[in-house]
Amino acid sequence: MSRASRNGGQTTASPAELRAEVEHAREQLAVTVSQLAAKADIKSRAQRKAQDARTRMQHHGRHAADQGGGRQGAMAAAGGGVLLLAVVAALLHKRRRT
Repeated sequence: MSRASRNGGQTTASPAELRAEVEHAREQLAVTVSQLAAKADIKSRAQRKAQDARTRMQHHGRHAADQGGGRQGAMAAAGGGVLLLAVVAALLHKRRRT
């Protein structure tokens, strides 16, 4: 909303109001820049996804072992986790080369 529409068509503002408006705009810009930087950081996003996948695989491995799958179930889950990490690493490597 523009200052003119907020003030009923008048565009006069005190220096303190202008400073406050500029400071607010700076804060909004800082938040936007931080969000864009986080979104553009592919390496960190991939690492976070790999960690999430690793945690899920560990959980599923423990669950399989608890359900009677024993060592075989845990090994299958661990193998799936390793396969998933290999796929993520290959995708990161491919993306980095292009």
